[in-house]
Amino acid sequence: MNKPTQKPKNVRFSPGPAKKYPTFPSVDINHQLLGRSHRSAEAAELFQSLIEKTKIILDIPQNYKVIIAPGSDTGAIEIAIWNLLGKIPVDCIAWDAFGYMWQHNLEHELKINNLRSFIAPFGKYPNTMDADFANHDVLFTLCGTTSGVVFNEFERIPNDRKGLIIADSTSYVLSKKIDWQKIDVLTFSWQKCLGGEAQHGMLILSPRAVQRLEEFTPNRAMPQLYRLKNYDGSVKYDVLGGSPINTPSLLCTIDFINALNWAESQGGSKFCFARAIENFNVIKSWVAETNWIDFLCEDETKQSYFALCLKITDSKYLAMPEEKQKVFMKKFFDYLSENEIAYDIKSYKKAPLGIRIWGGATVDPQDIKILTEWLDYCFNLLIAEVIID
Repeated sequence: MNKPTQKPKNVRFSPGPAKKYPTFPSVDINHQLLGRSHRSAEAAELFQSLIEKTKIILDIPQNYKVIIAPGSDTGAIEIAIWNLLGKIPVDCIAWDAFGYMWQHNLEHELKINNLRSFIAPFGKYPNTMDADFANHDVLFTLCGTTSGVVFNEFERIPNDRKGLIIADSTSYVLSKKIDWQKIDVLTFSWQKCLGGEAQHGMLILSPRAVQRLEEFTPNRAMPQLYRLKNYDGSVKYDVLGGSPINTPSLLCTIDFINALNWAESQGGSKFCFARAIENFNVIKSWVAETNWIDFLCEDETKQSYFALCLKITDSKYLAMPEEKQKVFMKKFFDYLSENEIAYDIKSYKKAPLGIRIWGGATVDPQDIKILTEWLDYCFNLLIAEVIID
């Protein structure tokens, strides 16, 4: 193959922290609130501004509560499950590394009674025929960041359900429209969808979820950082109203507001949805015409637009022992990084060895197109050197 003549203008394709929003170099983050208390009236206004902008961009109903959570998406989802689950049976659907983690915590840390788990390996989706979306609490990752497989069973969720639908959505937000009638708890992080800084997550609660919080107190020890209730059992309505659970980074807050402003200036969620499809279609077309690569997701109807997880299908590569495959892929990723073509596109550490490209709204489709040319060149360059014993 001929060596490509162009390189991506920005070589950051990591799924998190994701590429910064394009206006980042020019915005002023030397804000007058830096060095001020997060309890000040001025800081409170800043948090309210962030929450209101988030509601606008994601079209969140006004009667839903938005909480700024510590610990990124992980903190947000853990706060939700520690406070809300245990009253009725729970169904957990898991098909990627983070879903497996939430399932483990429900079973072994929270020790939820009447827990049912529907689990599938990377690239597949579980058989959920027996999952009870009407009467049980149901927890799942809306998009498996480490597998590229998404949930698409919203038609099974009744609006008059008895339980809560809890969706870890950190790699789904702004890739597709969210039907808020079907979601009671939704979480995501600042570091993915719009290139905010890592540190904080968002926890969004429906009126049904707030009612559960008011009426149910779990019989378990509760870490202070997760508490949505005071020691006397009363709800922390100030937190539900926008006051952070603990001390947040004002620098990160300002940065994410700037990211939201950029998205709004581009057309808001409609722009983000269109960019997701555009980026996905670049990879989809490349995969269709390339004989050494395929999506890790085995069902096209469940393919993520943002978390573009890929597996190597070349017969010569597959014939290598696992250790040689690891050496080969290390050379592959080292070449791309050292030649400033792509940073951080190796699959998640617990997922099958492969490639993961982030297709979020801050990533330029043309950069992804150029990247695919280099992926072809690099793979064919290295595979030609392989000698099978």
